[in-house]
Amino acid sequence: MTVVTGNWTGRVTKAAMDERALGRWSYITIIGKADASLTIITAYQVCKQSTKHAGPDTAFNQQWTLLRMEGIKNPDPRNQFIDDLTAFIKQIRQHPNHEIILMIDANDHPTNRGSKLNQFAQATKLIDVHATLHGTANEPNTYQRGSQRIDFMFCSPGVLQHITRAGIEGFCDTTPSDHRGLFCDVNLNKVLAGQSNELGRPSHRDF
Repeated sequence: MTVVTGNWTGRVTKAAMDERALGRWSYITIIGKADASLTIITAYQVCKQSTKHAGPDTAFNQQWTLLRMEGIKNPDPRNQFIDDLTAFIKQIRQHPNHEIILMIDANDHPTNRGSKLNQFAQATKLIDVHATLHGTANEPNTYQRGSQRIDFMFCSPGVLQHITRAGIEGFCDTTPSDHRGLFCDVNLNKVLAGQSNELGRPSHRDF
């Protein structure tokens, strides 16, 4: 879930999902001043599986089936995810003042055999926030039953310079998630070239 609160709610210009409607990512776009914009993407890449072993109710099998219905003879949901997300971000980044924050459960790590995360980051010119600020030595696993960091926050260079802090939380027994929480604090006033306008109370509005 992606939530915008406070005065920035008046600056949201779009909220949508990936155009193939496969449930792979959703996003919101916030417009700022001086032609500045920020798109925040929340994405999920399916686990590495095969149609032989994936259950009928898994996201992998659902995406494989829908891609087949599009006419793709032997679809690979993971490769298709990377290809489509890369194209989507490149399209956004054609505008020089349009910044990106990508939050992703990648079910992958750049060092894994066959991983396309490094290739994706290079193609989109996005930066791994936590690796850049804290390094990769002794990075924690972010999935309780795994041994690697499979959750990431990527951003464009124009966002990175305005991140004031970032970190990875511990596992929490009081929540249903088996992933660690990742966070970063961003100075949106700098990214979007000025403060958002203060929203008037409904009772004080003319319309």
